[in-house]
Amino acid sequence: MIDIRYLRTDPDAALVRAMARGDERALRRLYARHGRGVLAYLVLRLGDDRVLAEEVLQDVMLAAWHAASSFRGDSKV
Repeated sequence: MIDIRYLRTDPDAALVRAMARGDERALRRLYARHGRGVLAYLVLRLGDDRVLAEEVLQDVMLAAWHAASSFRGDSKV
């Protein structure tokens, strides 16, 4: 069961709902909001291989786009 209170207070959840409707602007906003942080995390995890980290980041964002309609809101985006 989705916790509606959470979905109403998390701006990222609204972006994911918009992505599920095919809103590419929402994906760009999600990327703008979290891309740098995810990239920094990936660079650290992948042994400072920035090129690989950038490729993985793109895969992550593409996966988020494709899976947006199945996001239940059980966790933070």
